[in-house]
Amino acid sequence: MQRIELTGRAMRPGDVAQLGHGDAWGDIAPEGLARAQTAAQVADRVAARQQVYGRNTGVGANRTQAVEPGDTDHGLRLLRSHAGGIGAPVAAEGIRAMLAVRANQLLAGGAGVSPRIIEAIVTALNANALPEIHEYGAVGTADLTALAELGLTLLGEAPWTGAGPAPVEFGPGDAVALMSSSALTIGQACLAWSEATRWLDAAHAVSALTFIAVDGSMEPYAQAVHERKPHLGVVASARFLRALLDGQSVKAARLQDPYAVRCVPQIHGAALAALDNTERILAVEINAAAENPLVSATEEAVFHHGGFHQVQLTQVMDAL
Repeated sequence: MQRIELTGRAMRPGDVAQLGHGDAWGDIAPEGLARAQTAAQVADRVAARQQVYGRNTGVGANRTQAVEPGDTDHGLRLLRSHAGGIGAPVAAEGIRAMLAVRANQLLAGGAGVSPRIIEAIVTALNANALPEIHEYGAVGTADLTALAELGLTLLGEAPWTGAGPAPVEFGPGDAVALMSSSALTIGQACLAWSEATRWLDAAHAVSALTFIAVDGSMEPYAQAVHERKPHLGVVASARFLRALLDGQSVKAARLQDPYAVRCVPQIHGAALAALDNTERILAVEINAAAENPLVSATEEAVFHHGGFHQVQLTQVMDAL
């Protein structure tokens, strides 16, 4: 099987789709694990001198409540309280995609999560040992519910489907650090993007065959036409059609073809643009250190923020 390196910096939507479909093996890059280790150490040092949300405080309405240093059950309580998913189990490919995304994001070094948790996630992914994640449920922001269910499985409180890794001990801030992501949504979006890419490749081939069957005119696909109105997706679609039809001896049957033949570049081009925009946004999300709070090793600081908001992903997925 192909091996895909998880660095926290360079994963692509196509990599997530391959891992989601079980067609590749994930390898943790040493530099990514070192980055995660540094972030965890920084988070501990910052929390020793100030309040850090979810690490030494409660969450939500309890965010002003301090958590005592010896309270080892804090993370477990957070995971249990957020693991309220309902409905049917998420399909296996969606869960594998979620695991791939979350492991890679954690390697970006912004969560401050213990590296042993990342290693356990990748071990489970490669063993095809999956947590049971329910289709519906959210508490607040991001995929907190789904990732809380993953957290309880990593702890050994919920079962794996398959031979999963040994239970992992969670540190004081690991629960919030693990949950603070939209990894399930992002993983499922990568699978949808990959499937739509396949459909559009096929649609261009079907369009070219249709063109031949009806003795179409090449004029609507001419480079000269699209140089005058150069929308990138439309230009690319016309170029694909010219390449597919290259060498075909077709005599146009009419002065001007119906819309269905004439406007293929415009319609398929819009879809190509939506795919490109989706891929661009997903590539950012997959490699993002967007956890709240965010650990910065270079500044030896923790930032509380709203980087979990998914309006960018929402817009491109609606378009796609």
